[in-house]
Amino acid sequence: MDGTYQGRGNGILLAIDHDSGKPLYLEFVTNETNAHYQEALRSIECRGYQVRGIIIDGRRSLFQLFEGYPIQMCQFHMRQIVRRYLTLHPRLLAAR
Repeated sequence: MDGTYQGRGNGILLAIDHDSGKPLYLEFVTNETNAHYQEALRSIECRGYQVRGIIIDGRRSLFQLFEGYPIQMCQFHMRQIVRRYLTLHPRLLAAR
């Protein structure tokens, strides 16, 4: 489950089924909120799907919101967080 944007205030919140690759939820949003994520999960479960786990971006509030489900952070967002704290041009020989 993640949101993607094309410009300011023009985004899509999308949830995809891992097994079939089909979208389970799609909503046009101006920004991502916890309420949007809750609505997405409620909509998916109301249609009879069993949620076995959720892969989300690095927003900490989502980990608290979905604490009853197995959660994993998206690898892209995990790499971006690590990249934010490490330099791309290390000066010391040991860091290279």
